[in-house]
Amino acid sequence: MMNQFNKSRRSFLKSAAIGTSAITFGGILPGFSAKSYANIVGANEKVHVAMMGVNARGLALANNFSSQPNCEVVYICDVDRRAAAKCISQVAKNQSREPKSQGDFRKVLDRKEVDAMVIATPDHWHAPAAILASKAGKHVYLEKPCSHNPYEGELLVKVAEKYKNVVQMGNQRRSWPNVAAGISDLHNGIIGKPYFAKLGIPIIDPRLVSVRKLPYPNG
Repeated sequence: MMNQFNKSRRSFLKSAAIGTSAITFGGILPGFSAKSYANIVGANEKVHVAMMGVNARGLALANNFSSQPNCEVVYICDVDRRAAAKCISQVAKNQSREPKSQGDFRKVLDRKEVDAMVIATPDHWHAPAAILASKAGKHVYLEKPCSHNPYEGELLVKVAEKYKNVVQMGNQRRSWPNVAAGISDLHNGIIGKPYFAKLGIPIIDPRLVSVRKLPYPNG
């Protein structure tokens, strides 16, 4: 039974990028309420997740992970108490139990009930947090980029090999069914041989942004 459960956890984490992209940022699949969707699978078969960094992308991830039928968000980790409170309020709408707040993610890594950590902090925390979570025996869903520099990425690979845990980076553009189908069509020659590709990166012109000094958040 335990081997089957571990296999189920691994399958869930490996498909997390697909699952969170199939579900919209603001909700879940049409036709299901969040709580009914999350209660399909028994609690003893769920992956218990701690969310780290929930002020922006992490809030969307927390909403989506808590809407997964085989997942429960049990901890919210953020140094900004306002962000943590907002995320807890959102997650509580999707599952039967309200997650706990913990400003120091390291304390959560000691909790045996936590199976995995979702990391959506600023980039410089991605690799260090993932390494500490792996060392603590947790699986990891890591927002892109997986590291602050190439060397940290190499360390992550070695850490995953050492601790035998699942480390999934959220490359939705690599796993999103629509994008995968489009790439497949290109490879199969739907438009002939491509000779030119144009990439656009949205950059906010600092001259258009009003810069204000704000107080440090409580935490």
